[in-house]
Amino acid sequence: MKNYFFFIILMTIVFGTYSWTMSASREINVVALGDSITYGTGDSKKMGYVERVKTQLEEKEGLPVFVKNYGVPRLTSENILEKLEDATILEEIKKANYIFLYIGTNDFRKWIKPTGDKLTWHNMMKGKIIFSANLQKIVEKVRNENKLAQIYVMGLYHPYTEFDNQQEILNIIELWNHEMVNVTHKFEESYFVPTLDVFLNKPKMEYFQDKIHPNSDGYQAIADRVMERIIDIEKNKHSS
Repeated sequence: MKNYFFFIILMTIVFGTYSWTMSASREINVVALGDSITYGTGDSKKMGYVERVKTQLEEKEGLPVFVKNYGVPRLTSENILEKLEDATILEEIKKANYIFLYIGTNDFRKWIKPTGDKLTWHNMMKGKIIFSANLQKIVEKVRNENKLAQIYVMGLYHPYTEFDNQQEILNIIELWNHEMVNVTHKFEESYFVPTLDVFLNKPKMEYFQDKIHPNSDGYQAIADRVMERIIDIEKNKHSS
């Protein structure tokens, strides 16, 4: 009897994995969560990084890619947690092959204050702790809904170059990114995508539409980085 139940459980696992793989072989489903960066604010071509990654995935895999973009301007990590109570969003997450999460900009700005010229180290570290806890809850919730999808968590970049204390701001962003790396590594098939170096020490006017949001070239640079990460992950899996 025990052998019979073991056989049933094994077939269920195999068939479930097989069904997911077969679905992935016909099409690719992407869910994007985040704030105005995921939404694509500032992009004159109305694509953002998400649609650009979609195009590159279709070219790479030769399969149709279907995207559900739930990016909304001004969202914080707390707002994303609220969105993850939406049954419609959860259903899309369940069938996704790739899940992109770009969140943290508004959390950071909340603790940096609008001017950014007077930073309180205690407040910034408190903000990092709160954000990190929220991020862990987000990734955990997503992973519980979908055990197989690859989750890509984007790091923060540094657009605050107009401030005299931009080096101090950069140091804090690096600490926040380090915390994001730590959270991401706690979950299987979850990967951190660094974006800090994408724009660092480059002319801001070439890549940004305003003080915060990238322009078309900026979003293309982010999309290219995401695809680089996806390709690297696949290569590492095949070589191991």
